[in-house]
Amino acid sequence: VAGGDATPTEITEAAFDRIMTVNLRGVVMACKHALPVMRAQAGGSIVNISSLDAVDNYPWVTYKASKAGMIAYTRQLAIQNAEYGIRANVILPGLMDTPMAINPRVTLPMSIDF
Repeated sequence: VAGGDATPTEITEAAFDRIMTVNLRGVVMACKHALPVMRAQAGGSIVNISSLDAVDNYPWVTYKASKAGMIAYTRQLAIQNAEYGIRANVILPGLMDTPMAINPRVTLPMSIDF
């Protein structure tokens, strides 16, 4: 699993910190720097991306927690910045048919002949 995510009894502190940094802290810091510009121009739109895994059955603790945190964070952004004309929304896509999502789930042959 990317980033070392695991079940609640197997997650390491390093993996937890790495995944939370990428999935949640990065967005928080980006919004921190974008909000003053949006407030000065009296408007803007923030669209964050979470996952259906935040509200569905998902085995890996940190990914789920980070994506659930994204929902709460985005809601708070919307509440605190509505008076400045800033909208904040979060999208919760499901599994997408991309190499990053699908390849780890597919067993590939040990060798490929060309």
